[in-house]
Formats: sequence, C-alpha cells, structure tokens
Amino acid sequence: MMNIKTIMCYGDSNTWGLDPETRTRYPINIRWTGLLQQHLGNEVRVIEEGLRGRTTTRDDPVQAGRNGSQLLLPLLESHAPVDLVVLMLGTNDFQDAYDYQPDDVANGIQKLIDITLQSKSGVNNNPPQILLICPPPIENPTNGFQYLFSNENHKSASLPFFYRLIAKESGCYFLDASEIVKPSPKDGIHLDEIGHFLLAEQIYSAISTLLFGPLGGKPQFDDI
Repeated sequence: MMNIKTIMCYGDSNTWGLDPETRTRYPINIRWTGLLQQHLGNEVRVIEEGLRGRTTTRDDPVQAGRNGSQLLLPLLESHAPVDLVVLMLGTNDFQDAYDYQPDDVANGIQKLIDITLQSKSGVNNNPPQILLICPPPIENPTNGFQYLFSNENHKSASLPFFYRLIAKESGCYFLDASEIVKPSPKDGIHLDEIGHFLLAEQIYSAISTLLFGPLGGKPQFDDI
C-alpha cells in the first residue's frame, strides 16, 4: 500500500490564488499549490488552506475568521497526519489598520510555528515539519489595495531577516520568496501567473528533497 504524504499549505490570498488584475481566483492549474500537486504526483496530497485577508494573529475588523492563529490547530487536526506544513503569511499584517512593524509580524509567525510544533498532528503523533516561506515584499500597491497598504515597502522588505532567524531558532526549513518572485505591478501585492509558476518550481525542489531525498528528517536550519 502506498504511503501517501500530506502537505498543508497555510497562507493568505497568494496561497488562495488571487489574480492581481481581475481580483478573481486563478484556476487550479495556475495556482502554485496546484502546480506543486502536479509535480509531486500521487505520492503526495497537497491541501490548499489559503484565505484572502488572513493575518498571523490579528482579528480583521470587518471580515471574520482571518486570524491565522485561531484556525491553524483545528485545520492541522482535521487533516492529520500532516507530514509538512508550508507556512506563508505576514503580508496582511502590514495593513494600515494594524500598524504592525516587521518584528510584530515576526512574533505572529512565531506563534503559528509554536502552535504547529506543539501539536500532535504529524505522523505518529509527532508535530509536522515546517517550511516557512517569507512572502515577497509589498511594492507600490494599486488596484484598490493602496487604500489598505500605504508606504509599506520599507517595512515588508526587512521581513526576511526576521523570518530567517525564527526559522533557524525553531528548526524550520526556510525559503525567501523575494529571492524567487516579485508581486505583479498590477496591484503590488499578489503573484501573477509567472510568479506562481516560479514559486511552485522552487517549493517543489525543496519539498521533493525534504520528503524523499537525502535531507529528509531532521532540518538542517538552512535555506533550501
């Protein structure tokens, strides 16, 4: 019997697959999660848990259910056993309404990592492994998003420094998405089709080694 591994991708609208031009959802064969599933094939189940507007730990004043720390554990337990959690959040924490600094966002992502590592939702009641992805920085938001984010480039651009430290201290794998992709100029927030393709390729390379290659098991505390 094939031992199918489970990957849960927990993120915001860039995991959900928002099209920066139309603000609708990209089809599954465009989204990085869908492309990742194609690459990994039947040996892995990729679970999409992306939600528009999701933050690390903040309650949205308008939309319910956006606090990522409140839903993470129930979702982990729902999909258990989970071999790997791909965690890519933090962009929405920079909305003007929250007035967050990069270290505040980093504290939020640390809480999500702690929830995951303290869970028994992995194989044999162990915690899942974690691939922490720092989202690409916000660049000149437009197409309506300028009313949510203003002058945030300097804040979000420094986030990889904090995320890399947290990944190392927590024993997580780490990818800096800003070294792979940039947000579309159509809105300055979301990935275009090429961005989804490039991100999927890099995550696939990392995950295939992590789950099936010589690195598997204990994290190396390095970028992969």
